[in-house]
Amino acid sequence: AIRIGGNKFDEAIVDYMKNKKNFIITEATAEQLKIQIGTAVPKKDIRSHEISGRDTSTGLTHSLEVTSEEVGNAMDGCMRDIINAIHLALENTPPELISDIIDSGIMLAGGGALVRGIDSRLQSEIRLPVKISKNPLLAIAVGGEMVLSDPDLLAKIQLES
Repeated sequence: AIRIGGNKFDEAIVDYMKNKKNFIITEATAEQLKIQIGTAVPKKDIRSHEISGRDTSTGLTHSLEVTSEEVGNAMDGCMRDIINAIHLALENTPPELISDIIDSGIMLAGGGALVRGIDSRLQSEIRLPVKISKNPLLAIAVGGEMVLSDPDLLAKIQLES
């Protein structure tokens, strides 16, 4: 498990805007950009969105047009961390489970699964089928409920301290 989720994407967008565009935005604005035009494939299907923020050199507030390519580039470091974590997890997966993963692929759940193009980016970089859960925002909670309601399953997955 790695701790990269929506907040890390938001922080990356805030940092990118400050360092590359000399423009200060809030994390709420970064989240809005992520949801509206965020992408895991920056050069494909470019969109734009206008935001408000503050210029770092003048301190004045103004609007700026931001493209999905810029937001995708901002999110790219987080995407690479996710890809590296998947590669590491696959390297440490027993061979009997790898064959199941090769057959059925990887299922994405959680808010990160909603990032436009994340399935195609992961599929091209990991070279395995990647699918998005039908309801990615609820999938984690539903899975947790299933594990907690089955004591035998819970005992199997508990880690030794």
